[in-house]
Amino acid sequence: MSQLHQKNRPVMLALPAILLAFPAMAREAPPPAGALDAIVVTASAGDRSRLDSAASVGAIAAADITRFNATSTAELYRLIPGIQVSGTQGDGGNSNIGVRGLRTPTGGSPFVQVQEDGLPTVLFGDIQFGNNDYWTRPDPLTERIEAIRGGTASTLASQAIGAVINHISATGRTHGGFVALEKGVDHDWTRINARLGGSLGETSWFNLGGYADTGRGVLDAAYPVHDSWLIRGNVTREFAGGAGFVRLLVKLSDTREPSYNGCLSQGSVTATAVTAIGPSAQCDGRRQTPGYSPFHQTGLFVNQGAQEDARFDGISTRQRMAQLQAHYDFGGVILDDNLRLARMSGTFNVQFYNASPVAGVPGAGQSLIYANGPNAGQVFTGAFVNTAPAIHTTMDHMDHFANDLSLSTRRGLGRAGGGAQIDVKLGWFHHAQRIAENWHANDAILDARGGNPAELALVSGPNGTGDLLSAGGITRYNAGWNQHFDTTFTLDAPYANLALDLGAVTLDGSLRQELFRGRGWAQGSTGATLGTIAVRQVDPRTGQTVVTSLPVLGYDGPMEHIAFSESATNWSAGALYKATPDLSLFARASHGTRFNADRLTRNTPSYFAPDGSLSAAGLPAARYPVTQYELGLKNRGHLLGGRYTVELTGFRSRYAISSQEISRTNCRNVLGIDAPTCTISGSYRDWGAELFATWQGGGLNLVLSATYDRSQVSAAQGQPFRRSPNIPGLTWSALASHALADKAEIGASLTGQTSTLGADQRTWPASAVLGAFVTVRPTANLQLGLQAYNLLNSFALQGTAGVIAGGPFLDANPAQGRAIKATLRFDFR
Repeated sequence: MSQLHQKNRPVMLALPAILLAFPAMAREAPPPAGALDAIVVTASAGDRSRLDSAASVGAIAAADITRFNATSTAELYRLIPGIQVSGTQGDGGNSNIGVRGLRTPTGGSPFVQVQEDGLPTVLFGDIQFGNNDYWTRPDPLTERIEAIRGGTASTLASQAIGAVINHISATGRTHGGFVALEKGVDHDWTRINARLGGSLGETSWFNLGGYADTGRGVLDAAYPVHDSWLIRGNVTREFAGGAGFVRLLVKLSDTREPSYNGCLSQGSVTATAVTAIGPSAQCDGRRQTPGYSPFHQTGLFVNQGAQEDARFDGISTRQRMAQLQAHYDFGGVILDDNLRLARMSGTFNVQFYNASPVAGVPGAGQSLIYANGPNAGQVFTGAFVNTAPAIHTTMDHMDHFANDLSLSTRRGLGRAGGGAQIDVKLGWFHHAQRIAENWHANDAILDARGGNPAELALVSGPNGTGDLLSAGGITRYNAGWNQHFDTTFTLDAPYANLALDLGAVTLDGSLRQELFRGRGWAQGSTGATLGTIAVRQVDPRTGQTVVTSLPVLGYDGPMEHIAFSESATNWSAGALYKATPDLSLFARASHGTRFNADRLTRNTPSYFAPDGSLSAAGLPAARYPVTQYELGLKNRGHLLGGRYTVELTGFRSRYAISSQEISRTNCRNVLGIDAPTCTISGSYRDWGAELFATWQGGGLNLVLSATYDRSQVSAAQGQPFRRSPNIPGLTWSALASHALADKAEIGASLTGQTSTLGADQRTWPASAVLGAFVTVRPTANLQLGLQAYNLLNSFALQGTAGVIAGGPFLDANPAQGRAIKATLRFDFR
């Protein structure tokens, strides 16, 4: 076992001891999460099962989370039909998550909301340097992940027009627990998991779980980039007579996980296609990560005139949450309240990657030398350099307060009810999210190689002669996205749902009025040099200390005052026909609006008038209207000696966006302009189908998720529609496992996609990643296992990449390579 990082040592050692200290108790297994008769709790209006809901609902059981063995939470979401994940950013997050073609070229997941126990951790999935996949990961207390796509996601949740993905905690009377150790076999990574549940008397019970991890990871970073701990728990008290309950949930976590950005690859490049993609001589993105080099562990940044060092340690988060849930039946009128207060903060310290030909990077008469590493002081003669910015962003406040209060009732209609029933639900959702950040992005020059790249120094003369013009690979401070802001976005949403159950036919309709307010300020940079910083450094050629003056940019842009209000009405109408007890058909039409938040700030021209209201430029960028239609069926039955379930949904949607982009590559590829920031607007239309199917029998368990998508975009006003970039025509994930007499289980997973179209109109090849696992139970309480990710070590792109200077070299971020881990788990009662 690798040496535990000092920060995590107390937590990792304490978790097993705490849980083993409790007395042994009998366990109760929860019902399967994927069953069609499971009650839907996410963005739902009542206690209807998946089979009886006129919406597309899916779930991933805790056991399948382990079997699938994804390298990130976003990649795990590939098991949910309709969810589209571009790229493999790693455990830290920063992935782009779409649903049914609802995506943006500017990143994040504006149409997908990630929740924990029914409330969002961040209301906006595309917060810049604060995406929703930073904050939520599966853990030992996760019972299942439930997802609802389209439909009522727009009316029974806010800012979740496309989908709600809800991580649901184990809160039942599950007695007993486990302690498990996971250890990388071919890589440096260690994690301890623990969980316990038990009674606190006849009417009260608790659940407690957590984990801690440490290590350098699959891509063999030069120093530990995994360094996290999390503890979550809940206590439930049941009211007398089964009238309801009150529950307290608590979460404490400090996480630091890597975010990967690929490296120099190569392939066969033509004007229309990129094929035969693989590693280059400089880098293999399956096993190497240039962003975490021993020669570039830290960077100097200038924060309002003060100098500070930041360690390139990926994405870190700190969360302290308290959540209170109440459910009470007042004689047929049911009150539900879900309230949370959260203190959240973090950092984004990442050296981005953007390979460029070395020609043209030094100015006229200038050259490059190695600033450090084994070749320090020598002239750099490589063909490529990494010119991506070095990022130090502090998420000083991501705090939120949320409350969802509702009243619901079910009544019979007509004389003695007549078999017909009506369900009514009225509610009010309130959410206030503070987003306060401080951005710094330095211009940097590094070797483009994948294994431990060195910093490069720019010098004033040819062939490595002359004065140093950079320090630590940095040529200018705050030259990219130097900005700071403190904003609060508040949303109030009264909503109503009405469902009429006529027996074989159920009709429902729902309305949600979104009242949105933004307050605060923001300030950026004009791009002008405000002064210089004198940096003392050692000249690698001579070993002598020299002083180098470097330009500094700062907060000299106009101060934006933010004080605006917006409103919108979301609606959804659906019908379900239950043809047989095992077959239902449904149709749904929905319309919703997703408001823009922090991406409204720091645009040119400004999106805000002097009084803080939206300007003429800001009004069309403030909201994303989406219209969706669905037609589906759900069926269960017996086949080939086992039981199956099938859920098939056809969908069609139309929406529009206008969003700020902070990637020079996307500005160039989408709009054809060479600028560090730009605004990308477009209209989208989409149609396709999604499938979720399961089969169980004779110890064999099969799960299949697939999405067929035909998305088109008009990238600028008045432009004709064409195929949307970065959205595959078909994505799929499959999971198969076979239990052997309760003593062992073997299985495999496969996730893949067909070809995609890049923003440059080139097609990029299909890809697939195969995983496998085996578990053995020598005794009832002991489990041993091996899990392999990317068993064939495939060079699999799950998004597109950039072509460098016409090819054959590429900026690509493939899936992580083959990674094998061993597990040892002890269950106790």
